[in-house]
Amino acid sequence: MPTTNLTRLKEISRRPKESLEAIGTDDIAFIQDFLTCKTMRIYSAGAIRIMENNLTF
Repeated sequence: MPTTNLTRLKEISRRPKESLEAIGTDDIAFIQDFLTCKTMRIYSAGAIRIMENNLTF
């Protein structure tokens, strides 16, 4: 996973409420792509768990 994508994912997952309040179209697309694995390869199941645990709507 590219370092910039991993950093962005960590930032979103650390502050889910604040991130969701300020979320933009690019962020929505980024999260959707991550969850559907369209633009990123899965190198760690831990990254998926971060998303599942912190960004449940």
